[in-house]
Amino acid sequence: MTKSVIGTLQDHRTRRQFTTEPISDAQFAQIITTAQQMPTSQYLQAYSLIEITQPALRQQLATITMMPTLFKTGLFRGIVVRFVRCLRWISY
Repeated sequence: MTKSVIGTLQDHRTRRQFTTEPISDAQFAQIITTAQQMPTSQYLQAYSLIEITQPALRQQLATITMMPTLFKTGLFRGIVVRFVRCLRWISY
């Protein structure tokens, strides 16, 4: 018997154990290319990718988010969801 969708979702756990080992530029490019090819609702692609290398900015982000691991690496790459693009689409 296969596990139900609800059972799978309830059993899911996220473990964030980051390392200080950087990914290569080639790996990052592959991740970005793959993300750009992912389907999005109404082709909105309502997200932006950011990269923060400046230690002071990473420290501020770590403090604001209460995630000290953001300051432990040489850079931070993240995804920012831009709901304003969704709102523009809805207003048409």
